[in-house]
Amino acid sequence: SIIIIFFSLSSKAQSLTLDQTKDVESSIIAFMSALAEYSNCKGENYLRKQIHVKELHDGNDETDIIFNDLFSSENDGGIFENYSWGQYFSSIKNDFHNEIHVEFKNVSVLDCIVRDGDNLYVYATLEKTLTYKSQKSTYTILISVNINNHNAIKEIVSPLFFKNSKNGSCDIGFDKTDIAAQVNFLRSIADAFFQKKDFVNAKISYLAISNKIPNDLTIRSKIEECIKLISLKNLLDKADELYKSKKYENAKQLYQDILDSKQGDNETLLSKINLCKQGITDETYKYNLELADYFFGVANFENARTYYSKALVYKPSDSYILMQITKSKNGDVSFVNSEIDKAKQLAQKKRNYPEVFKILTEYELSGLLKTENYYFLTLMMFKQFEDVRNIMGYNKENCKNYLNIYVKKLKEINKMEQNSKVNFLIDEVINSRYQK
Repeated sequence: SIIIIFFSLSSKAQSLTLDQTKDVESSIIAFMSALAEYSNCKGENYLRKQIHVKELHDGNDETDIIFNDLFSSENDGGIFENYSWGQYFSSIKNDFHNEIHVEFKNVSVLDCIVRDGDNLYVYATLEKTLTYKSQKSTYTILISVNINNHNAIKEIVSPLFFKNSKNGSCDIGFDKTDIAAQVNFLRSIADAFFQKKDFVNAKISYLAISNKIPNDLTIRSKIEECIKLISLKNLLDKADELYKSKKYENAKQLYQDILDSKQGDNETLLSKINLCKQGITDETYKYNLELADYFFGVANFENARTYYSKALVYKPSDSYILMQITKSKNGDVSFVNSEIDKAKQLAQKKRNYPEVFKILTEYELSGLLKTENYYFLTLMMFKQFEDVRNIMGYNKENCKNYLNIYVKKLKEINKMEQNSKVNFLIDEVINSRYQK
């Protein structure tokens, strides 16, 4: 977890070179661009856009945390809690219908490298603004980047969770928030809710304080008092509502809170908790199967097998999954390669570049695109994006986001070849960010 990373940092911090700093910044910009595309895809192919985010993430660990900066959660407004990546993606899709506009700016890479186990991490901050209908919120977030894994993004957290911490010459205490002032502000809100007998919101506010000063016994006592005073029926109704809305994680936690407070019938509550666990299992199965089918459709058979295998854990005897795993093992990528070759020939004849672009993006997630293909995609997004806007339905922001994603991928795939023409384009794109 990120807490382990923060408090097991090496006592010897290294400095970043200029090239390392640019590489880390480029990865963060690509990642945030992919997240922006997924958040605002409005019913389009959300799976493709979600996979772009996952590609830039450090591994497939769904337990990695992401700061829940969404506008409203069932618990505390999204300001203080963390989500797993699965929960975060699900909330954007199910609660906000992929209609959140994301902006980010002021990416600042901290000048140090820190060790956690066998991995080296770099930390960076940025300002992230979310807009959904009439709501708008801006947050400062802290990102950890694994420089041992192609600068992949590990976790995203709120700096409000952590006090200033120095480890050797690495100072991650950039956040200037006055914790004492925040605690006093939250305490006044919590006390006001309590006096109004709004014990649900009082508990939420006291929990927020407890996140900042976890050893305060007075606050813990207030939380326990609120739990006892909250109406059992209201809690059960809320938990049942969450369950019906398929928000199984939140419902399970609320049922567990009721059980821990020794209210209600234990047998009934345990039964409801088990139903939530089954719901989580079913949703996870569906999620992995959906990804597996998507990868199978674009001939990325290795990833297809990975997600079919994850789905199989939840339904070991599923005949469809077993059949698809066998098919993916015997998958023939020749068709996809032939389509990519057709696109290459079309481009060489200088005919219909937008159509070439469309073909390459259709098969991008097959994992079969080469340096020259990503060079073409990057070049089109950088210098000829107007030519592809109509055929792809992109707006200017989509073009900017995809440019950030493609230049990151182009840089990664060109590391072995070190093609000077490719490097020139990459430098041109990166330098253009600082000229605006």
